[in-house]
Amino acid sequence: MPLSEVTVSAWMQPDVVTMRSDGSVRDALDLSLHTAYDCVVILDDARRPLGIVTEGDAIRRVLADEVPGGSYLRRILASPEAAIGYLREAERAKRNTAADIMTSPVHTVAATDSLLHVAGRFQSLNVRQLVVVTDGAVAGIITRRDLVRAIIAQHDSALGAPEPKPGT
Repeated sequence: MPLSEVTVSAWMQPDVVTMRSDGSVRDALDLSLHTAYDCVVILDDARRPLGIVTEGDAIRRVLADEVPGGSYLRRILASPEAAIGYLREAERAKRNTAADIMTSPVHTVAATDSLLHVAGRFQSLNVRQLVVVTDGAVAGIITRRDLVRAIIAQHDSALGAPEPKPGT
C-alpha cells in the first residue's frame, strides 16, 4: 500500500512521555533520557500539546545561557569564585520549569494524516519527531524512524515479503 494511503495511526507510538508545563527542567530532561523518542511533550490540562522538550533543546538552551546554570561547562573550571557563582545559579535553576526551555508551538500531525504528508513535514521542518493529535489532544508520537520502518515495509511488500507489524 502506498504511503499516501497509510495513516499515521498505523505507525505512531501511543506511549508518548508527557508532563505539565510547570514541571521542573530537571524532571523534563530526566524523562527525555528515559524514552525512546528523546523528548517530552508538554501538555495543558486538556492534554493539548503546548510544546516539546528534546535533548537538542536542552543542549542549545544551556549552551546559550538561556537558563540559569547554562554557563556551567565554561565557568566551573575557571576559578573557585566561578564555581561558587555557579552554585548560586544552580539553586536559582531549580525554580525553572519545562515551559522555560520547551519549543513552542509544537509541530503536530493528525492521526488520520497520511505517511506521505508526514514525510513532507519531516523534510520541511527538519525535526526528528512529530506529536500526533486527535481532536487537539495528544494521541501519540511519530518519529523519522517510524517512517523509515513504514518505507521498508512498503518495499518488502512490493517484493512479496510478509508485512511486519507497525511498531516492531
